Amino acid sequence: MHDFRLLGIAIRAPWLGFAELDARGRLLDWGMIFYQRRTADELRSAKRRLNAILARTNPTFIVIVLPGLKANERIASVRSVARSLRAAASRRSIQVVRLRRSAIRAAFAPCRARSKYQIAVALARAFPEVSQKLPPVPKFWEKEDSKMALFDALAGAVAYDKHQSRDATCSKHA
Repeated sequence: MHDFRLLGIAIRAPWLGFAELDARGRLLDWGMIFYQRRTADELRSAKRRLNAILARTNPTFIVIVLPGLKANERIASVRSVARSLRAAASRRSIQVVRLRRSAIRAAFAPCRARSKYQIAVALARAFPEVSQKLPPVPKFWEKEDSKMALFDALAGAVAYDKHQSRDATCSKHA
């Protein structure tokens, strides 16, 4: 499949990160969408921008990485954006896969990257184009940096790609 494109999306409130890989595992596109969740218009704007990304990237698969905390998954804006993404993917006949944090950790275990930040560091080494986006090492009392959503999206795409190719090594990515 030479047209294979994989789009990883990590949805948070009030931002989401995305990363697109091709069949060779090259990073084609990446970024963040920030949105306010105070009004329906602001949420619709985020959904329109997400639809524009789908139209531009035209992925074969979408890997959704939702926040691991149950409280975040219950946030209405996160659920709404995820539903909108699934509906847009369905209209375009794009397969959607949801990855759990445990599957991502398992994919990066051979690389000795166990924590979310260690995985982000491994990805920054493998994809130098996003290395400047790597936030500083977080203190345990600090909120997660919004840029981590970009690395979560990329981690989801890489983990799914590793699973599909049954690559248990660190050679292709990270």
